[in-house]
Amino acid sequence: MESPRPHFARAHVDSTDKLSSAFLTGRRTYAQQFDQLYYKRLQHLKPHILAHAQQRWGSQAQLTASVLNVDSSLGTTYIIGTVFIDSPRKPSTLQQVESEHRVSDPVVTQGYRGTDEAVFLEDESGRIRLMGEQIPKTLLASGVVAAVLGVETAAGDFEVADVCFAGMPPQPGPLRITEDPGADSDADPLLMLVSGLGATLARPITLQMQLLGELLSGTLGSTRTQQLAARIAHVVVAGNTMDLPTAPLGHAEDARTNDRSGAARLAAQVDDFLADIAGCVPLTVMPGARDPADA
Repeated sequence: MESPRPHFARAHVDSTDKLSSAFLTGRRTYAQQFDQLYYKRLQHLKPHILAHAQQRWGSQAQLTASVLNVDSSLGTTYIIGTVFIDSPRKPSTLQQVESEHRVSDPVVTQGYRGTDEAVFLEDESGRIRLMGEQIPKTLLASGVVAAVLGVETAAGDFEVADVCFAGMPPQPGPLRITEDPGADSDADPLLMLVSGLGATLARPITLQMQLLGELLSGTLGSTRTQQLAARIAHVVVAGNTMDLPTAPLGHAEDARTNDRSGAARLAAQVDDFLADIAGCVPLTVMPGARDPADA
């Protein structure tokens, strides 16, 4: 005898203007780009990094208030600011736009980091270049707020001996999830995140997709698994539902490479599969690197 399908949980969505108005941009100016974002981030993280730096370096050195106040007469000191990496290998959209307003094909590279880049630390007063053997050993990225320990060189750069970050923020505590989903009818609804289903032209419906469909339809697993699946209130497919070549369609010189018919057939088959899931539970689909989102 076939067991009855579970009744899925439902999440209430408030569609009033009270919530949607928070996402309206209104009148804004973008003349200063992201400087206010970086400034706010620096001001917010600076007390946390200072506490970590004092704990890490102790009385070994004192804080210099701004990067432009660094002086060789201070000896070993540390400064706090935002990392900026000037890398010639970093692609620029403006440089890629040609006179015919055609974006050239991306240059394939093994990475954007190299010996020809320059690393700076900046705050509201200015910036100073970071030097030393510690820089290549430390994982840095533009926009990261950090404290660096070192001394000023004769050339006006900052010789770095150590780097300190803010660390992880305080966690609110473990999430409450009912151990026995059948014991509490008022258990919180769940959000399911899946990705990498990997449908291909040769196999439009993969084993992972079949198992996902059976789980959400209540025909897979034990009674406890089905009760847990019934608490799923929303499914988010977070990219790479399809596994197609990374070359964008319509951008190759060979006309056969630009054929979209295969991708269209695969998209239609995947769409039918996702429609079946949407019939059981609300569904959101996000594009991934290997999905034909441009098609």
